[in-house]
Amino acid sequence: MRQANLSMPDQGRESEPARLNGWKEIANYLGKGVRTVQRWEKELGLPVHRIHTAAGEIVYAYASEIHRWLAESESQRLQVAGGRWQVAGGGLQSPPTEAGKMPALQQGSPSRQAEEGLEYPAAGAERWRWPTVAVLLALAGLGTALWLATGRSRGQPAIWRVEDNKLRVFDAQGKALWEYHGDSPLVETAYRQDNLPGRLVAIEDLDNDGNSEVLFVGSPEEAAARRLCCFDSGGRRRFSYEPSRAVARSVTFGSEEYASPFVLLRFFLTATPEGKKHIWAVSLHNLWFPAVLQKLDASGQVLGEYWSNGHILTVKDGVIGGRHYLLVGATNNEHYGASLAVLDYDNPTGSAPAQNPYYRCMTCPAGQPLAFLVFPRMESSREFNTRPYVSDIRVQPGGYLSVAVLQPALPVSGELEPLDFPVFYRLNSQFEVIEAEIGDTYEQGHVRLELMGRLKHRFGPRCERELWPVLAWNGERFVAVRPGR
Repeated sequence: MRQANLSMPDQGRESEPARLNGWKEIANYLGKGVRTVQRWEKELGLPVHRIHTAAGEIVYAYASEIHRWLAESESQRLQVAGGRWQVAGGGLQSPPTEAGKMPALQQGSPSRQAEEGLEYPAAGAERWRWPTVAVLLALAGLGTALWLATGRSRGQPAIWRVEDNKLRVFDAQGKALWEYHGDSPLVETAYRQDNLPGRLVAIEDLDNDGNSEVLFVGSPEEAAARRLCCFDSGGRRRFSYEPSRAVARSVTFGSEEYASPFVLLRFFLTATPEGKKHIWAVSLHNLWFPAVLQKLDASGQVLGEYWSNGHILTVKDGVIGGRHYLLVGATNNEHYGASLAVLDYDNPTGSAPAQNPYYRCMTCPAGQPLAFLVFPRMESSREFNTRPYVSDIRVQPGGYLSVAVLQPALPVSGELEPLDFPVFYRLNSQFEVIEAEIGDTYEQGHVRLELMGRLKHRFGPRCERELWPVLAWNGERFVAVRPGR
């Protein structure tokens, strides 16, 4: 079987690029085709970075990281032995763990072979299963994701790692507890996106019974096959959640029917006053804009659902005036803005309101949000044809809400970091917008775009005016809200 031909780019190039934007630049830099470098990322751990925005996915890579990866790949070749892949010259190295994130958990006893594809390592030895294609593996943490969750007691899940097409679970002392092998190859890089809202893996005590469960979203190459699996502390599967089964087979917005598949993107967790957890699963139509948020209990039963006419990116809960609310941040396709929906926590239902029938759900469960706001698309988003989104929601003392809205800009040639334009809105306990302000880094990004000729005016009062109007749904239509009104 042929190995991939990895070769270093010409070291004598003039004006070596610091960052390569998009698959085409990465492929040209390596002297390969786009499909080849995409395959290298999946199979060999080529260090490619992603930024997920409402307008789509931004891909880039650093030339220095590619050089390191090529050098490490050359020195860490794999060989076939006995029908399995083994690392030549030693075992895999784990990335360093984070300290200080292990509160106590109770004792567990995963002492037997589990059901549904789980495999336990033999005592005192690690068992590895390798892909059936000849690959080179870049070490130093590439292709491996490591997080620490809660736990100090032996036998309880505390650490998780995704590598070699499987989820590996350890106790707080690093002892291997159990493994889960998915039905299809995983995209391991998806589990290194720690800057994204929501989660793909979590270790939590869902029942508040002293034993931790493991929640895991498989991220195979076939996106429609993603599902949320819940395992008990011993690795037995408690339930599986799949949008193809839990979500309606089709939904109608305007006169258009949007049929399955709906793709599971991520989940969020909230807690009840009793300490039990609710799971909020976010799914998006495979091709178009409808998104759905479903509330699950610890057994995987669906307790309610809310439909959005844009990508759902943030889910928070909070108690305001003695009432428990769910706060849902999303994009809004009707107005190309960012939306905030306020729902009843105990009974989340209905869909995002819209004046344009094309963006109004005709077959969703009845009901509307208790409050619904759309924040405007500002100049950076317009210039790069991106869509703003709610990146954070926080409940402040006195029942006030702070809502962070990100106005993303695509990577610009010569910039080492993506340009983000944060703005903030403050709401009172009746969910009325009372003030807005531009974030500290907004001016810096604006000046950079001025120097590049992408923005034609200086930072100043015009930028402040772009914070308004905010659109508020009054039950029948949107009303423009401006300062002092």
